[in-house]
Amino acid sequence: QWLRINRRYLGFAFAFSHLVHLIFIILFVRLDPSNFWIGRTPTSLIPASITYVFIFAMAATSFNRTAKAIGGTAWKWLHWLGSYAIFISFAAAFGGRAAKSGFYIPILVLLTAALLLRVFTRFRRAKITGSQATG
Repeated sequence: QWLRINRRYLGFAFAFSHLVHLIFIILFVRLDPSNFWIGRTPTSLIPASITYVFIFAMAATSFNRTAKAIGGTAWKWLHWLGSYAIFISFAAAFGGRAAKSGFYIPILVLLTAALLLRVFTRFRRAKITGSQATG
């Protein structure tokens, strides 16, 4: 219940933290490009870049005026697709790291728990809605 009530503010905090993260990545590229590009190619940055676009688009459309401007259907699709894109990006990043270091396993467990919670609440809501329609 608390998460649902405060989801806008949590989303803004998430977007802000990723803005700070992106600023430091840009600084890293500018100050030490040779170390930044070790193990990376421009193509390898595409998934993370798409995730950043989703994060910032979701934050930008979390205001009543911008949400209304894109319409309810587009807003739902953006936030639904964006949340799964973020999950996949984090799961891929932390999954690869967890294979090398046990430090990342708890993060992967939390990600999985969050996904299961989301799926469970979605099914529960659908079941409640369905039982109300028939009962």
